[in-house]
Order: sequence, then structure tokens, then C-alpha cells
Amino acid sequence: MADIAPTQAIHGGAGLVVVSGIAGETLAATDWVYRASDDAKWWKIDVNDATRMAKVRSAAFVRNVLGIVMFGGAADAAVDIAVWGPVNLGTSIMTAGVAYYGSDNIGKARPAADNGSGDYLVFYGTAYTASIMYLAPAYHGIALV
Repeated sequence: MADIAPTQAIHGGAGLVVVSGIAGETLAATDWVYRASDDAKWWKIDVNDATRMAKVRSAAFVRNVLGIVMFGGAADAAVDIAVWGPVNLGTSIMTAGVAYYGSDNIGKARPAADNGSGDYLVFYGTAYTASIMYLAPAYHGIALV
């Protein structure tokens, strides 16, 4: 399997929770991000970078610290992040019932079956249909061995 590649700008259904914040680096719509514990800015998730993942874990007790960029921007620009609920990622890019996690490709998502040794497990959500994911992001500081 491979990373999912959203085919459109992100939009959600009833109940989608969106937060606004400041980008810590240039972010594009559809990048998967975390809000860092040290500067409260949004950064791309890198499941292979222990330093970045430590900033996720120390902020994980706070709600709404993981999500997908709806409208991107340059570093220090305002961005909107979908953090919980149903989100439409595009036509037929997922398999219903499959859980999706952070990818080896920074800021991207992949099916659970593609997680490998050394990856920090960042759960994004489960595909409800081929185009709709129910976001319920979670990170517990666990790396696969």
C-alpha cells in the first residue's frame, strides 16, 4: 500500500472541529500536523524524528494537538486545522474500515499495515468510506520495535 493522496481541498461534514493557529513552517492543505509543546505552532508530523515526536507527546495532554491542514500558509502565517470529526479527503483514496497513521513521508498518512520498525505510531483516524475519514487523532509516545 502507499500514502493516501487527498485529491481536493479538505472539507468536513457536520461535527467537524476546526482550530486556527500559526504555522511553524510552510504548510500545504492536506499536510498532517501537530501543535508543538514549546512554541504552540503547527508543524508537519515526522514519525521518524524523535525530537519532533517528543514535542507531540509533551503536548498530548491538551486536546486538539493533531490534525490535517485545511488551508495552508507560509511559516508564521495563520492556518486552519481539522482536528476531530468527519473529513472528506477526496474520491476513492482510502479503504473503508482501515485505520490510517503517520507516514515515513513527512506530513503524510498511510494505512496501518504500512507501519514499520522505528516508526512512532500517530493514529489519525479510520476511513468511513473511500473518501471520508473520521478524525480521532491520538499519539501515546510509542515507537514500533
